[in-house]
Amino acid sequence: MVPLKMINLAVAFVLELCLLVIFGFWGVSVSGSFFQKIILGAGLPILLALIWGKYLAPASKSRLKEPRLIFIKLFIFFLAILALFSLHQWITAIIFGITSMVNIILLYIYKWNENENLIQ
Repeated sequence: MVPLKMINLAVAFVLELCLLVIFGFWGVSVSGSFFQKIILGAGLPILLALIWGKYLAPASKSRLKEPRLIFIKLFIFFLAILALFSLHQWITAIIFGITSMVNIILLYIYKWNENENLIQ
């Protein structure tokens, strides 16, 4: 079970990096002027990285507690899926959405199993 958990953690990290790319791509695609493209294309991923690092990262000292943590994560992933849909990237949005949801579910299953083992 440990190798599957490690693979799932690696997939979670790749999905988080994909979030940055999606928001950057969306920011460049929806803006008009060159200045707006730079502000949105670079600003959104930087802002997301700062928020994620401060409140959602596992090693963060100010990490949100459950259930806020899962709601914020789901909201951010949902916004990324909406961004892909708004760019008419339907297949990419569906694949990203399914992969993200399966990954988050598996992360919580592993976390729940670890907590059950600690109790026994």
